[in-house]
Amino acid sequence: FITMAPFLKLLLGGGAAFISPEASCSSGTTGRRTKGPISTSYSAPLLLESQTSSASASNDNKNQQTNLAKVISLLGGSPTDLLRLDSTAEGVRGVYLNEDVAKGDILLKMPLSSCLRDDGDPPSWMNQQDNDSQNSNNDYSAIQIQSWVTRLAAQLLQLQSRWEEDTTKPSDNDADADDESSLPYDEGALAWLQLLPESLRDCLPVYWPEEVVKSTDCRPLELAVDAAFFARAAPLSDLAASGKSQAQVERALDLVQTRACRCSTWKETHSSEGVTAAKPAVVPSSQKSKADLRVMVPIFDMINHSYEPNAEFFRKGDSMIVRARQDLTVDQEVLISYGASSTTPIWRCLFSYGFVPSTDDIYEHNVVEIVLDDYYRFEVSPTEIPFELVQYQAQKLGLVGDNPDDVEFTPEIGKAIVEQLRDYAKQLEVNENAIRSPESSTPQETMELINALKQSHRRTLLACAGGLQEYLENQ
Repeated sequence: FITMAPFLKLLLGGGAAFISPEASCSSGTTGRRTKGPISTSYSAPLLLESQTSSASASNDNKNQQTNLAKVISLLGGSPTDLLRLDSTAEGVRGVYLNEDVAKGDILLKMPLSSCLRDDGDPPSWMNQQDNDSQNSNNDYSAIQIQSWVTRLAAQLLQLQSRWEEDTTKPSDNDADADDESSLPYDEGALAWLQLLPESLRDCLPVYWPEEVVKSTDCRPLELAVDAAFFARAAPLSDLAASGKSQAQVERALDLVQTRACRCSTWKETHSSEGVTAAKPAVVPSSQKSKADLRVMVPIFDMINHSYEPNAEFFRKGDSMIVRARQDLTVDQEVLISYGASSTTPIWRCLFSYGFVPSTDDIYEHNVVEIVLDDYYRFEVSPTEIPFELVQYQAQKLGLVGDNPDDVEFTPEIGKAIVEQLRDYAKQLEVNENAIRSPESSTPQETMELINALKQSHRRTLLACAGGLQEYLENQ
């Protein structure tokens, strides 16, 4: 069983939103949804022979397509020629099929030995306390970054160091004789590193200036970003001992955040179709199985997220597997779910992975916070409004008696709420010219993400207002 694992755990109390380090997915836009050419700063010439430092973005995309089979083969994966990397007209990269497949077909099988794992010995330079079992149930305002995150990031930095040493120094078979490591240091690992994004700063809100975060008009996102900024200090300090620059350390941490996944083999159900997940996405520390493993799986991390996935992935034995959930056709994009706890509401997707799901569909599980009178905060979904909002409007209309809990929902209150929701949605309308203004110092990718988040929230509010209006008309 696998769940993608953003490492940030946010507890906001009172039944409010939370981000769990145990549930979510890696692979989606901060790295998978990468615009422009692939990373060249850590490229190894022995692999992508046709790639050069002067290659254009289109040539880079072509190289990704033609060399993916070679990368899978080098990593010991199979099948090698079923999938390809491609990009949409908007520059969103994803994994696509080269031929038709049937429901239940294995799309990719990757051995665990080719993955970065958190259960190996950390590099000798890293000195860190294990806080994986710490319980933060009494702290409902903090983000927790667990030690497995630092261990995986350290392995990524170690792999990068070994790569740089071998590409800049003469070969010496005895150089690393006293530094044995379980890292998948081979041509396949180097090829995978080349496909990772060079920087995620423009798409991860934790790097955005305060005024830019506030411009999202999303208070939960603001709180999460503030907490994450301080929570990252400890792992960044631990990883600084690697001798890498701060930019390289931050990149490693970002890659783990957006690409790591947790897998387990406990409580698996075996059937003629294979293995199905029976473990809940979020598991108390006391109930965790020793089989739990956090990994970064090459190629898996290129598969994009969907709320309606056409594929699933899981661990079976010593392999990680992606399997079709339905019949798929050639050139169709392979999509998986990153898990509800890290992708809903939609702001969590932006916070954890650096992207806003590109869909016009309105999902019942999405919620939007509205702030009235600069003080009162209410969360609404396309199909639900909180009773506290009814109480608020009743009080504004002078319809509250001696006991506020005895407020009755009336057409007058309903119409006031509809009007309030539509007014709030209007405030989220985006000035497209401002997004594309050359005078803006905010990167365009950041502006586009803010726009996408606002548009998503606006659609949710209008769906709620429309549903409530229809309900009132039918009474």
